[in-house]
Amino acid sequence: DIVAGFCINEKTNYLLDSGCGAGTFLVRGYYFLKKFQPTLNHQQLLERVWGVEIAAFPAFLSVMNLSLLN
Repeated sequence: DIVAGFCINEKTNYLLDSGCGAGTFLVRGYYFLKKFQPTLNHQQLLERVWGVEIAAFPAFLSVMNLSLLN
């Protein structure tokens, strides 16, 4: 949350985590974006959160963690 607090604000439109692992930063970023832009629905928020991961299993966990936020 400390890093997200410094990186994400009301002007943030997109979030990219280039080594997302299981998606913890992406999930927290999702909540920050939702706080700053409450008019966006789940699908619109997911379109603004991006992650890159080289390993298949952590990437799968990241997708699952984000999809369960709705």
